[in-house]
Amino acid sequence: MSENLSTLTENFFIGGYSHTIDEKKRIRIPAPFRKAVGNTFTLTAGGNGRIVVLPNEEVAVQLKETHEAMRLKSMYLSEKQKKSAMMLRTLSFVVTEDTQGRFVIPSNLLRYAKIKTNVITVGMGERIEIWCEDRYWQYLEDLDVEEEISNSSSKNTNSCNCPDSCKCGCKDGKECTCGC
Repeated sequence: MSENLSTLTENFFIGGYSHTIDEKKRIRIPAPFRKAVGNTFTLTAGGNGRIVVLPNEEVAVQLKETHEAMRLKSMYLSEKQKKSAMMLRTLSFVVTEDTQGRFVIPSNLLRYAKIKTNVITVGMGERIEIWCEDRYWQYLEDLDVEEEISNSSSKNTNSCNCPDSCKCGCKDGKECTCGC
């Protein structure tokens, strides 16, 4: 993972940074990411043991929509869906950076993510993720990147570059007029 962090735009995160948690369980959001998330943001549990960092404005909307949907459908939810909703609610924390740009990761999230000392903070497009470094590298090793690329490219059976069907409406891409 590159030590060079960057953002393509203010709210599109790319890059990664390896670092350690201090003895008080604090870390810093990498400098290129800080402006977009501000000094107060929400940490929440993501899938595969990762911690997701979200700006508070985005979180408020997501949590409210999720809560309302769950409330309306609660009697029809599967046990797995109920556990997911519980996890989202109980493993979400608003944190604020101190004057040196550090924040404490709550112990429940550290436990969930199995973080002890070494972490990796990665930009994942519209969000930032914090991973236990060992878990992150294991996750990537388990992913067969070549197979994923092959599978995604084989889904487009057209001879043009448009996904599934051409913008111009042709069915097979052979008479494409959209310039793809």
